[in-house]
Amino acid sequence: MKKYIKSILTSRKQLMLLPLMLVSGGIIQAQTAVPDTVYVSFAAATPVTMTYGEELNTVITASGIDGSSFSYWHVKSTGEEETPTGGNILYKPGKAAGDILKFSATPTVGGGQTLGFVANNLSDYFQFPSNTNDVVFFVSNRSGATLSRSLAVNKATLNIAARDTSRFYGDENPATPWSAKDFVFSGFVNGDTEAIFSNSQVNVLPDVTYGGANKASLPGSFVIGLSGGQAANYTLNLLVWSDAWPEGRGLLTVKQAPLTLAVPDSARLYDDANLKNISGKELLITEGTLKNDQTLEGLFANTKLQVTHTAVSAALGQPKSDVGTYSYELNAAAANTVSTTLSNYDIQAIAAGKYEVKKDTITITVFPADAEVTIDDKPVKVMQKIYGEPNPDGYFYLAKRLETGSAPSYAFSKAAEAVNYISATAEGDRGFKVAPLAGYFDYEGRKATEKTEASLKREKPNQKEDSVYVAKVDNADKVSSLNYAFKTVDGSFLINQRQLAIWKVIVDRVYGEADKDTTWTFEPNDAAKQRGLASFDSKYQTTTTPDDIIDFMPKVVVKPVAADNTLHAGSYNDTLHIKVVTEDKFIQPPFQAKDRNYKLNMNTLVPGTMTNDSVRLEVAKAPLIIRLDTIKRAFGSADPEFNKADVQKEFISYEGFKLDESANSLDSTATVAVGNRIKNLVINNRPEGVLPVGTYELTGISAINKENTNYEITIVGKPRYQVYPDNSYVMVWTPIQNELIVGDLVRLNAVVKQGSTVIAEGSQIVYESSNPALIQVEKVESIWYLRAKALTSDEGVTITARYNAESGQQEALKSEVFKVLRLKNEADFNVILGNMVFDYDGNGKAADVQLTDLKGITTYTPIITYNGDYDLPVNAGMYNISIFVKHNGSDLLVRKEKMQIKPREVIVKPKDALIAYGEALPEPFEYTYSGFIGSDDFKAASAPSVKVAGTITEAGNYTLYIDGGDPGENYTIVGETGTLTVSKAMLTISAGTVDIVYGDEIPELKPTYSGFVGNDNPDALNFIYTVKTLVNPVNAGAYDLVIDCLSSDEDNYAVTLVPGKLNIAKADAGLEWSVESTSITVGDSVLLYASCESPATIGYTVENIAVAGTRNHIEGVHVIGKNEGITKLYITVPESTNHLSHRDSVTFNVKLGTVGNESITLQGVGLYPTLVENNATVVSNSPVDAIVVIDAAGRIQKVINNPEQVIDLSQLRSGYYLVRIVLDNGEAKTVRIIKK
Repeated sequence: MKKYIKSILTSRKQLMLLPLMLVSGGIIQAQTAVPDTVYVSFAAATPVTMTYGEELNTVITASGIDGSSFSYWHVKSTGEEETPTGGNILYKPGKAAGDILKFSATPTVGGGQTLGFVANNLSDYFQFPSNTNDVVFFVSNRSGATLSRSLAVNKATLNIAARDTSRFYGDENPATPWSAKDFVFSGFVNGDTEAIFSNSQVNVLPDVTYGGANKASLPGSFVIGLSGGQAANYTLNLLVWSDAWPEGRGLLTVKQAPLTLAVPDSARLYDDANLKNISGKELLITEGTLKNDQTLEGLFANTKLQVTHTAVSAALGQPKSDVGTYSYELNAAAANTVSTTLSNYDIQAIAAGKYEVKKDTITITVFPADAEVTIDDKPVKVMQKIYGEPNPDGYFYLAKRLETGSAPSYAFSKAAEAVNYISATAEGDRGFKVAPLAGYFDYEGRKATEKTEASLKREKPNQKEDSVYVAKVDNADKVSSLNYAFKTVDGSFLINQRQLAIWKVIVDRVYGEADKDTTWTFEPNDAAKQRGLASFDSKYQTTTTPDDIIDFMPKVVVKPVAADNTLHAGSYNDTLHIKVVTEDKFIQPPFQAKDRNYKLNMNTLVPGTMTNDSVRLEVAKAPLIIRLDTIKRAFGSADPEFNKADVQKEFISYEGFKLDESANSLDSTATVAVGNRIKNLVINNRPEGVLPVGTYELTGISAINKENTNYEITIVGKPRYQVYPDNSYVMVWTPIQNELIVGDLVRLNAVVKQGSTVIAEGSQIVYESSNPALIQVEKVESIWYLRAKALTSDEGVTITARYNAESGQQEALKSEVFKVLRLKNEADFNVILGNMVFDYDGNGKAADVQLTDLKGITTYTPIITYNGDYDLPVNAGMYNISIFVKHNGSDLLVRKEKMQIKPREVIVKPKDALIAYGEALPEPFEYTYSGFIGSDDFKAASAPSVKVAGTITEAGNYTLYIDGGDPGENYTIVGETGTLTVSKAMLTISAGTVDIVYGDEIPELKPTYSGFVGNDNPDALNFIYTVKTLVNPVNAGAYDLVIDCLSSDEDNYAVTLVPGKLNIAKADAGLEWSVESTSITVGDSVLLYASCESPATIGYTVENIAVAGTRNHIEGVHVIGKNEGITKLYITVPESTNHLSHRDSVTFNVKLGTVGNESITLQGVGLYPTLVENNATVVSNSPVDAIVVIDAAGRIQKVINNPEQVIDLSQLRSGYYLVRIVLDNGEAKTVRIIKK
């Protein structure tokens, strides 16, 4: 209740408080006394002075504020007012002025903060002991009362000193301005820190100076100076270093710059001496840098620093350290020199340098091909071998780098021999680690092996034989020793020809073929004598492809008597049919059998004709396959003539005949009088009469059918004769009523026809029931009936009509399904249906119906209507019949059935026709017909037509059939067939006439065709027709051309083959010549180059032999000036077998003249050959700067700078050129060449 009252009093008004109490839902009122109120304010308004950061109590104490510093105004409960004396108002126990007052905010310099009361209600802090009434205390609300006092705040003192810092010699002073972390502070109050200087425009740190220190200042200490700076609430006290100052405040220390040095890495070759000293400027700075633009070169100048080594060096051939990595370093005196020279630097270390002892060099020179070594007291050319033998190990010279003199210092062939020469510390390290191996290479860099060719000498002036190969150190990249590396100088290597004899020559070919194989037998490998075939060529000891290993084999000439491919199979020696030519000097160019790798031994094959059995022509039999199959005929056909050639085509085929031969040719070439064509075939054990259906073996093949002079005959299969059944019989049966009543008896009327002819009917046909218990088949006399005995299911009962024909005919049958649908009633009659199907004949037809009672005893006369009419129907059609019986004076309907009058057959048959393949069809085809009654005929404009079954695509027989036609409702057309025979068209295939000139490529020989039908072309033919010559057209002349084909028996064409001619005229001689100049100085000569296509020898005749003469040259003739004058030189090519003769002339002017001098240098300059095919070789003892090629018109065609020895001229056109060879010294020589 007191708290409640107190809260009310905080309104600072005197109110009468009437506390309320809730009792039993009513209100009880009570009265309480009102307290006195004392209002408190400051007694004076003067400012209170303080220092920034002082606490409240300190400020109150320093200002002398106590109870007397306040004024009090007493208002009693009665409303009376008085001013009590200060002595009457006291603080409550434990309270003081500091509890009553507070700052309006944290006091700052110039901040405008005040000192005031902590609360409006001060009752917890004051007491009025002398007053008897209750008293409450409030801050005065009287006008003019002083409720707060202003504060005068003075700045606090803040001490600032610079922290110690340092830098290295030559570096810049620490950057300014500094940040707060670079200073030491003391004197912060109110929780302030150095953060007050961050990002503030009011609080500013002092400026820093470094006592005159700069980059060039030597190592030492410098006092840091401070100036300026300010703070809002502080007076800055800037402190500078003094001896009494604590360590770490106020000094800049300039230290020696750290520097780490190293001796530079160095090296020497194995045979060289160690390095003695290095220059100071060669030292390496590995860490740190020189300052103030100083350099080692400037600091050390020419100072030399002595070094010490861990590697031992010695003179050539003396013990020393092996190749490896060692170290070397400055000695103590040199290290001290470095420290003194670099006094401004703190030398951390001077690291030792790596000192590498590297491999020295030994030159390996491979022996030349002509070098000899004494082995077993005999001089041996160790760098030569025989073709096909393994390469030699090789011989080498050695020379160390420091050795003087031009001759190699050491020679060896095995690695062990070089151990003492190639030194090392340890004995096991001496000599080669990997020894050199010889390798041999051709001019294109290909490695020589056992199979590398032995090149023959080339006719190239001023050049070594190119049978000499380069001999190299093959493993130059791998040859090694501990202390030496190796370089190599190439040698040379010679491969000599291998002796080889030819033992036997056999020419093989197959009968009927022009192609032939020649089998050669060579001398086998003889390893001991190093002759015969090389081991890798052993597969060619007996071979048909000797050109695979021999450059120019002897020529095998098959004489005309044996050249014809009609020569019968057999073995012929060379006296009549074959000869081997090893040399022919009478042709141009002359021929000689030779090889670059083998030196052929012709002892068994002397030039000319051989008479012994070592040279033979073997004509082998051609393979011929005879395939036997089955020939077929229909039952009743006559036996085929099995031995007739046309019939045999049906079941005998041949594969492999030659020369357009056929089966008939087997008789003409047989070795027996009767021949060996198959012609004795008969049916094995043939029975009498017509042969039953089946397959029968044909006999008559015997061993004689496989014997033939020219064919190796293989017979495949067996000959058979098959008789197959005749399936032309057809069962015709279409019941008109298939639904029955129990007790019905229905006549069956199937017939068997062959075409339009009835073969069988009535009792000749047998009927079978699938269920006789339901529907029974029974025959009455010669007529078959169905008797319905019981009801059937929906599937009904199948009745089959069958005709078992005589042997050889296929059975005719047909089935129909009948159903029995209901039982008879008591009033029903038995109905016996007889013939209900008739053929139209122009007369009325009555249904064959009988009626009896159910017991079959009493017979009744039926009354029948046809489609409701009593008249008998005449026209063809299906009729609904109603069967009545007279009963009690009226017509009683017994049954309804069907009756059919079938249309009469009109037989129409096309007439057979004949046309040639490609010929138009006749329009229209003709036909015959029969069957109409009286004057009946086809309806107007509705006659039938004849058409061809299928499309006519080739010669042969095609079926003609009847299409369309309207004979009227009482007739039906039965169309029979005829035959259209398409005969073969005439086709002529000609070989034609071909005219060419010798040397021209024979064009593709193609036949010409005359007689193709429509769009047909050779692709429409069964066989391929080509044109060939009967003999190989080797020389100029006329050759017969024939059509070559497997057969000309085409499906659609009767082929006529017409031969032709290949005429090869003689070619021009093809003479070409050139000469460098037609002016000759007496006593001098010029070379006239001449060549021709003709093999004839070119003749040279000087018109005036007193003026000039000639001397033969392999590429022409030298024309020699004899006396001053003019003469012609006639160049003549005589007529040869294949070339015409030709004559040309050139006029030479022979003059007297002076002899010029050619420099000694140019005398050794040249180019060969001068008749160039692709490449030419430059010869010069002096370096060649350029090659310039100029054509006959004076145009530069090619310039080759710094040429290789072999230059490529393959891209030049054929003709005459000048080649200018320019030397490095400026001299030049011009050579005239002809490009082929």
